[in-house]
Amino acid sequence: MNKEMPYKREKEVDAMSTAIKLRACEGKYLDELETYIVKLKDMKHDSTEEAYKEAKKALLRTGVVTRSGKIKKKIVSWE
Repeated sequence: MNKEMPYKREKEVDAMSTAIKLRACEGKYLDELETYIVKLKDMKHDSTEEAYKEAKKALLRTGVVTRSGKIKKKIVSWE
């Protein structure tokens, strides 16, 4: 017994357009990251205190340290 599946009218994903969109997002992310790095380097020369505060915020935001400022023993966990 061979049942026919109803035809679904869904658009097929065009692999090339998806890849182009992903590359555009990556490019934007890299540009923003480069801008952030330049900003931190400028802070290092202009205001060391401001650079220190920004670095602490980044470590907290990325999960490397706790709110109290202690370094986490386990930064990444797959459990």
